[in-house]
Amino acid sequence: MVLLRPILAFTTHKHLLGLAETYFNSLLEPFQSANLPCSLEISRFSSFESLAKGTSPPEIIETLITTTQSTLTLLLPSDSSLSLEIQTPYQLSHVNYQWISPFTLKTSSLSAPNGEISFDALSDAESPIMLAVEESLACITSSLLGPTWRKIEMREFEKGGKRIRVELRGSDHAGKIIVIHDSEEIPCVNRSLADILSSIS
Repeated sequence: MVLLRPILAFTTHKHLLGLAETYFNSLLEPFQSANLPCSLEISRFSSFESLAKGTSPPEIIETLITTTQSTLTLLLPSDSSLSLEIQTPYQLSHVNYQWISPFTLKTSSLSAPNGEISFDALSDAESPIMLAVEESLACITSSLLGPTWRKIEMREFEKGGKRIRVELRGSDHAGKIIVIHDSEEIPCVNRSLADILSSIS
């Protein structure tokens, strides 16, 4: 049982990290396709560096169970970011297991400039993640359009009776940014959002 616990901790953590990396990459792809500045930075199993300092098998096992952590940071346009910390969802205790939430989300968006929320499932974090992503898209759209365009709501802008709407659509690796002008929908698929907005305005 002593040997099984660190293996289970490592396997669980690796699975959670894989799910989060796939999800964050799916958020990144529409921005990259629209030629918008963004990137994903991943720090995998940061606590493993301390394993070399372990002097005995029990210390190594305790490190594996209690401190394994990885961080995914999604850097979005308009200087906003999402940072998702993943840790093994239980800690070693001399009496029993103490549950800790495996996901901690930190944001630097307009609605939550210093937000920090813990979640038990990645699906529970989807709403605040998508809010931050959509706010970033709205901010970069507003910046590209310039001060002559008035923001009506998060996705819609108006200038002299002309309206455009910029949306992030789709999921499961098929997401894309869509510019809606009049009744025309223009997908930003390997096409710059800046060029599309410039041609409209």
